[in-house]
Amino acid sequence: MLRALAQEGIRQGDNPQLNADTYKRKRKELGLDKPLFWFSLQSAADADSLFMLTSADDRNFLRNLSIWSGKPQESKACFDALQQLESKIQNLKSAEQRLTLQTFVLHWKQKPPAELSLALQAIAGDTTLRLIWQSLQVPEMHPNASLIRNLPVIHWHGTDNIFHQWILRLLQGDWGLSYQDGRPVTDAVAAALQWTLLLNLMSLILAYAVSIPAGIYAARHHNTPGERLLTGVWFVLFALPGFWSATLLILFLGSGEYLSLFPSGGLSDIEAGAHWPWYQRWADLAHHLVLPTFTYTYAAIAYISGHVKNGVIDQMRSDYVRTARAKGMKENQVIWKHAFRNALMPFITLIGQVFPALVSGSLILETVFSIPGMGLLTWQAIGARDYPIVISVFMMSGALSLTGMLIADILYTLADPRIRLHRS
Repeated sequence: MLRALAQEGIRQGDNPQLNADTYKRKRKELGLDKPLFWFSLQSAADADSLFMLTSADDRNFLRNLSIWSGKPQESKACFDALQQLESKIQNLKSAEQRLTLQTFVLHWKQKPPAELSLALQAIAGDTTLRLIWQSLQVPEMHPNASLIRNLPVIHWHGTDNIFHQWILRLLQGDWGLSYQDGRPVTDAVAAALQWTLLLNLMSLILAYAVSIPAGIYAARHHNTPGERLLTGVWFVLFALPGFWSATLLILFLGSGEYLSLFPSGGLSDIEAGAHWPWYQRWADLAHHLVLPTFTYTYAAIAYISGHVKNGVIDQMRSDYVRTARAKGMKENQVIWKHAFRNALMPFITLIGQVFPALVSGSLILETVFSIPGMGLLTWQAIGARDYPIVISVFMMSGALSLTGMLIADILYTLADPRIRLHRS
């Protein structure tokens, strides 16, 4: 709530009473004046309309009073009377009387209900305060208050609740507004997602294009000097931290300290503009993406190549491979038609795990290369407690995880005809 109110110029610690109208309007815009879920499980002594109160202090006061007394309806009536009294106090002409009553009400609301007797003693000698107290009809403790407090009650709120309305808006493409700048979440995510998708797709295509031939080569030349050298290179690449590699690439190839072959960050030249022809803008973008793409890709190449090599080696030892060779089938046909196809099972599992990574981005690499992608957006949203963006990103990651699993299951059936998705 406070993050959303920051757009209205209200900061944490400001007096809520001075901005009561703004608080109420913002709560209504965010749907916070509704219950949280379709139903709620509460104590029988707890008031069921706390969500309607704007101030957290008011909600705590009513909750404490109703639980202490065991009379939620009488407590709500007392609270309403107290609200009316506070409005009347604001209209009093006598500053001294207004201050006295404000101090009394504030003192009473801040005290726990168990100390109400002390409040009664404090006003015993003041006829005006005593009459005001009697007009509030403060509930007395119920004889069975302890039993009522421990008695659970389910309150049904219907479809007019925060969760239900959020689901409806989500399905309609309305993901809410960012707390940081007030723009639609879909716009903020779309602006960051385009760069994350571009980088990840380029890295993915490049990684598989290099990994598959390299893995098959290592499998065919197992235990040779070339295979050992290649495996050692993969091990080193996989062990290199991305942020360290990115820093070195910028230092040696983009800073001008040694070489200035590539830009050190960003997505376009400082002089780029709409007056540039499209091919020049694309060439400039590609020039800026060389270092980030390489940094995104090298570890994936090492990881995937190792899986391909191990899978093909396992299949090369199978009986059906020896049978194919005995029939005179060429080595390339044995590998690509039989061994590689059957080695795809763990490989397909990796493909299913790629989809969530397409939108998650990389905070460190996007920060190092100054790329406004999803990783940087998510980190900034978490730091600013921008919950609409954080929830939307996690929802997208969850949906893509399920999509990846579904696609992997479909690819399993294509790679191995013995697997069927339907029951036999």
